[in-house]
Amino acid sequence: MLNSISIHAIKGIQNKTFNLDLYPNKPSILVAPNGFGKSSFAIAFNSFNNNRLDLHDDDICEGHTASEASIEIVVDRNAYIINSSRNTFSHNFSSFVINSSLYAKSVGQYMGSFMGHRALLAIQDIELESKIPAKPSINYSISDNKRVFGTNSKILTNVLYLIKNTKFINSLNTINLNEFKKIRTYVNPLNAIKNIINQYSGTIDEILLKINANLITNFNNITCLHTLKEIVKNFSSSNNDAILYLESIQIADFMLSNEFSKYKNWCNYDLNKKYIEGLIHCFDTTQSSELKIQEKGRNPKKLIITFPSAQRISNGQRDILTFISQLYRARRELKKNNNILIIDEIFDYLDDANLISFQYFITKFIEDYKKEGKNLYCILLTHLDPCYINNFCFSQHKLQIRYLMATGTTNSSCVLPLMRKRTSGNDDIDKYLFHYNNVENEVERLNNKSWYDDLYKEVTDRYLSGLNYDSLKICLAVRIKIEETAYNLLSEPSDKNKFIKTHRTKQKLSFIAQDKGIDYPEIWSLLGIIYNDNLHWKDNKDYETPLRSKLSNIIVRNMISNIFNH
Repeated sequence: MLNSISIHAIKGIQNKTFNLDLYPNKPSILVAPNGFGKSSFAIAFNSFNNNRLDLHDDDICEGHTASEASIEIVVDRNAYIINSSRNTFSHNFSSFVINSSLYAKSVGQYMGSFMGHRALLAIQDIELESKIPAKPSINYSISDNKRVFGTNSKILTNVLYLIKNTKFINSLNTINLNEFKKIRTYVNPLNAIKNIINQYSGTIDEILLKINANLITNFNNITCLHTLKEIVKNFSSSNNDAILYLESIQIADFMLSNEFSKYKNWCNYDLNKKYIEGLIHCFDTTQSSELKIQEKGRNPKKLIITFPSAQRISNGQRDILTFISQLYRARRELKKNNNILIIDEIFDYLDDANLISFQYFITKFIEDYKKEGKNLYCILLTHLDPCYINNFCFSQHKLQIRYLMATGTTNSSCVLPLMRKRTSGNDDIDKYLFHYNNVENEVERLNNKSWYDDLYKEVTDRYLSGLNYDSLKICLAVRIKIEETAYNLLSEPSDKNKFIKTHRTKQKLSFIAQDKGIDYPEIWSLLGIIYNDNLHWKDNKDYETPLRSKLSNIIVRNMISNIFNH
């Protein structure tokens, strides 16, 4: 469990500790308003190498020195320190930060005899591979293999088609080469099988029949060869067990050759390159010739993706393309058993379809690490409350949401006991205490008219006066005040009665606007971000933090002031 992260003297963070308690291999969302320090959080993780914290001068908190900056990461109650002189974290963890690749670019332009400059927004190139492996030559020869095999070498087939299949070569990662080496170090059971095969007579088909009838059990008993044969079976052009084993013997010999390790690395690179090219192609709606994946440079050669200028690509398109590219790079960097991936506000401007795609890639990324038995803490930084994103579809039992500007739950709020009882089916609480009702009534020993006055005073005497306030009472006060004002706009008793019986504030406002043609202030709808908070009881839910985060916004405060002082 990732217990906490403490950051000192980095960018906009002087000294903060984030108590998180995040489980690995589950998507985690850290929510905080603009200006809180989310980017500083990301900069902290992007500013250390394997040995120490190495901050750019601009990323040192004002009034501090580089030697004062530090990060403390607590995992499973073990503290890891990163500062200007040491890094105990990277011994056991790897980390990677994905953020916006947008930057300002100066472009020169002649104006008569003078050179002028104009600023353009550009998308930074992303280095997908820092060192492209050279493709080694393949020294496989069917004729050489036949010469070594012996008398009945005619039964061997050319397996070059398998060797050239990069997916097949990548699938061999599960094969333990040491087992093959051990077979050759001691009594080699393969030699005994080969000797028997070379004593057979007949055509190729007749010899294969004899192998299938008499020797398959012998092959099966060589564990590593049987494992290899099962992989070969998925790629081979034959389904004959004898041929599959004979092909596997040749593949085993190739795996023990000097060039196999380098060739496997190149195949892995080639497969990954084709994968990212396919992904980018699927999500590229720009059809721009400026969007390229290229091998550049020498010693070492790098794989680079370049993007169109920011003016030729939408924010959402830019974010999903750069996200996919950086996620590919993250997979190359996060290689340890314990890993932290920070994603800094990369999805905030995605449309619904790309937001779903974003979640698909994140979920798949996490599952890949989980299957490998590794821990991945995938942390998304955002100013958006996930509760208000319609297409945020991470499985709720997996999603971990933490509000960085946490204020705790309002355990002392008198609203909480009402919320608990409301879930038990007490409709009068909803009808008289959680919504406006013109009929005076006593519910749960509360007179609803006095209750409204108490809620309104919480707004005017405390919230708008800058004193400590109960955010749940503010939520109800805004809801009831808008409903009361809307109710008083109606003149007909039947309309007023229908208004009271209509469920939910949004539907009540729809009734007076669409059915009765009454205009109401736009801020009534905009303040739905406050009064639409779900006040149905749920154990261990922090109701206050997301609500207080919105209530602390100065524009929201002015809007609420408007409806109470109008």
